[in-house]
Amino acid sequence: MDFNALHQQNQPLLLANVWDASSAQAAQQAGYQALGSS
Repeated sequence: MDFNALHQQNQPLLLANVWDASSAQAAQQAGYQALGSS
């Protein structure tokens, strides 16, 4: 599923804010479909 399609679902899009590869992997394992970073 692409990022735009995630916005079109009937549920809020929740992003995990990650800061390194380890936190990205943890977010993926937790079931997040999309990640954000700053």
